[in-house]
Amino acid sequence: RALGERIYFYGKIEHLGEVLSRAFQANLWIFTDSFMHYVRYQGKSILVSKGTSLVMNKWKYYFVNLWQSYFYLWSQPRRIHRNQLSNHSLDFLAYFSSVRRRTSTVRNQMLAKLFLSDNAIK
Repeated sequence: RALGERIYFYGKIEHLGEVLSRAFQANLWIFTDSFMHYVRYQGKSILVSKGTSLVMNKWKYYFVNLWQSYFYLWSQPRRIHRNQLSNHSLDFLAYFSSVRRRTSTVRNQMLAKLFLSDNAIK
């Protein structure tokens, strides 16, 4: 289940990069050198980005919570199709990668208690 969610998440990011690069006729550093992972484990969600200083607000975590609950059926491995990735892409996901790269930041959130922790790695 988690593997299917990650594949779907990366598919949306990749599709968004293709759309934006065609629209602006340029390669954006966000999508050419991005390192972003989204993982769910035992009720916790973790967003990891290498080389990016992520200033993540609570509303982004609410979005992740919405993604996990509302789009749950889309992320089942047996339901992933290539045309679904292009028909249901969310431009909103670009905001996660649109900040300047500085240090690696790992954010962990326990969705039940909304406990946030930052670990900056140099």
